[in-house]
Amino acid sequence: MLFYYIRHGTPTYKPDDLTEEGELQSKALAERLSFTGVDKIFSSDSVRALKTAKFTADNLNKEITVLPWANENLAAKDFYVYYKDIGGWTYENEELLKVFNSAEVFSLGEEWTSYSLFSEYNFKSGIERIAKEADNFFGNLGYIHNRKNRTYTINKGNDEKVALFAHSGFGMAFLSSVLDIPYPLFITRFQQIAFSGVTIIDFSGGKEVFPRIISYSDNSHLYKNNMQPFNCIDIV
Repeated sequence: MLFYYIRHGTPTYKPDDLTEEGELQSKALAERLSFTGVDKIFSSDSVRALKTAKFTADNLNKEITVLPWANENLAAKDFYVYYKDIGGWTYENEELLKVFNSAEVFSLGEEWTSYSLFSEYNFKSGIERIAKEADNFFGNLGYIHNRKNRTYTINKGNDEKVALFAHSGFGMAFLSSVLDIPYPLFITRFQQIAFSGVTIIDFSGGKEVFPRIISYSDNSHLYKNNMQPFNCIDIV
């Protein structure tokens, strides 16, 4: 199985929608996914994610399965915080990132939420909620997550391409959970997901597999439509 995690196009947040640019990005993304093909489409229940997914679903004549637990508003309750009077996502606050990158936090590994400074935040409950939902999601696809061994047992493996359209704030926690990478390590080593960015994870292998990232936050499909990709660095 190839799993595609896709962030929505450029949005307006109030009201929840896509901008004109976001719609153009979503159309370019739909062209890309129509070429590669997608077998199953899932989406957060936010308007911006659903609209982004709809262009691909219409092109491929696929239904969208809505996942309310992937909505970014839920993740914001746990990972949108104030630190030193600066509000934002954990990975946007440079001072907080220094804490996440500290030797003390890294030494705690998967128990990082026990760090004393984090006691006032909802990190632990947020990580546990997303881990539970992610494991149920992949379990229904036939991949049983063994967190102790950081592997997945294939119960009913497949060659499908599965796409989930959602968000960056939720996605950073979700992907770290799926890949068994502690959240502090993930957010200090991976840039936030670009608008319409596609992350592809390969679940292929034997009876027991560990998923591998093929590409992260790639939005090169925008070049074809003369749009400038975000969070991209040109390599000459």
